[in-house]
Amino acid sequence: MERWSVRGVTLIEVLVYIVLSTVILAGISNLFAGSLHIWYNSSRQTEAQQAARMALDSMVRELRQAVRLEYDENKPHEITYIEPLEHKKVRFYEYAGFLYRDSGSSPQPVAGVERELRISCLNFCMTPDFMAVDIEIAVAWHAWNRAEQAEFLKTTVYCVNCQPEN
Repeated sequence: MERWSVRGVTLIEVLVYIVLSTVILAGISNLFAGSLHIWYNSSRQTEAQQAARMALDSMVRELRQAVRLEYDENKPHEITYIEPLEHKKVRFYEYAGFLYRDSGSSPQPVAGVERELRISCLNFCMTPDFMAVDIEIAVAWHAWNRAEQAEFLKTTVYCVNCQPEN
């Protein structure tokens, strides 16, 4: 039997294997990290949109039933209405970036949503038949490794039960 007949792996072959494995693993981990970033950003965006939609739906539902809408052009981030059952004032307003509903007791986040929502009443219209207000809600979220992103939802609320002030 020859003494050198068993061939082993040289140091060069081991180093080439390590370098190739490292390159392949780095590529796979980059793909995984990229997918994770995309998933994170899209889930944050979806959560933000759902929060804004819930808040807007809650506001629209209440404002449609209102007996009267009150809007001050000097306070574009606030709208007040008179509710139909108890005829008391309810106010939607923005404070410190959060949207609140105040019906005389302690203010609560709109629809239980505790995230940054900004409200703007863009236009207010009153005719003998109805009152209407254009509402925009902006919701912000932070994307991974990017600046703050924002979504805007707009709607017009027609309040057919509203009566002009006497």
